[in-house]
Amino acid sequence: MRRPTTFVVLTTQRSGSSWLVDLLDDHPAIAAYAELFRVTDTTVSDYGATDYPRFEVTVGPGTWSVSRQLVRRRYQYVRGLARAHPDRQAVGFKLMYDQTRDHPGLMSILALTRARFVHLVRRDQLGALVSFDIAEQRGRWWYHEGDQLSPVRIRVEPAELLRRVEEREREIEWFRRRLARLRSPVLEIFYEDLLDRRDEVIRGVLRFLDVVPADVDLESTLVRSSSEQFASAVENYDDLRSVLAGTRFESTFTG
Repeated sequence: MRRPTTFVVLTTQRSGSSWLVDLLDDHPAIAAYAELFRVTDTTVSDYGATDYPRFEVTVGPGTWSVSRQLVRRRYQYVRGLARAHPDRQAVGFKLMYDQTRDHPGLMSILALTRARFVHLVRRDQLGALVSFDIAEQRGRWWYHEGDQLSPVRIRVEPAELLRRVEEREREIEWFRRRLARLRSPVLEIFYEDLLDRRDEVIRGVLRFLDVVPADVDLESTLVRSSSEQFASAVENYDDLRSVLAGTRFESTFTG
């Protein structure tokens, strides 16, 4: 029996990663986890696989999980993840950009363990950032079918938002270059394609992971927050739409 493929869904906030992880975990030959390297988090996730503790749980009291002295511990943890699922074809987890900075050496460890990277990118960075602000205000980052969401109101300053878009785009490009330097297998997919052609994109991910396609479509109880809520959640929505008219961001508020 071959060793399961170790994989990482590498991404940043509001790119659909929770939904993707939950879809992959619905495959009987895959164990897909949420953010295993989320600093200070010792909880059990309410989506994806849940039978392997977060890294934070394995760190002894009085020890900072972000310490450089824990490189060996991180290596053992990642190796242990695959060994915990000998009956699966692939085992992986979600990793946010900022968590690679929180955990020194982690990217190199993943390359050393021959992990494959599914780089999930959202084309509409402006929409992602507005969605981020709404989620932060609400205190909810993902939703299950049937969840009741409290209404929120945020104000978005166009100049500040555009500055953040440029910063986020630079970060994505930086991680593309970093992945190229690692020489690890990388599959870049886009959130918008996952929405529009879910089955096709998922089949591509399964091929990348050397996983036999499932007999049925993969499902998730998670739902994405619709961009239609922007009109009611953004206090200065009309002003923002007017400022961005004619720019490459216009479709975020008119589509």
